[in-house]
Amino acid sequence: MFPLAVLERAFTHDHFASTANTSADFAFISFSADSFAAFLALKKNDLSEAEKMARSALILQPDYDKALQILSQILYKNKRYGEVI
Repeated sequence: MFPLAVLERAFTHDHFASTANTSADFAFISFSADSFAAFLALKKNDLSEAEKMARSALILQPDYDKALQILSQILYKNKRYGEVI
């Protein structure tokens, strides 16, 4: 298992953006990166950043289950039960 800092640097490196060949590739990389950033922020208990990144991923892919799950966890932790998906 890689340390979170190593994964975070690797996943957000410009290489991912430079390898996108189409707008669909870039969109996949973008919402995947945002979802992963949300996961990392949640692990650090930075709920504000985690929510921002999860919502960003959902703008690009509204039915992305991992981002929906992360957002639900954030909303629950913030006791915003009425918003939990």
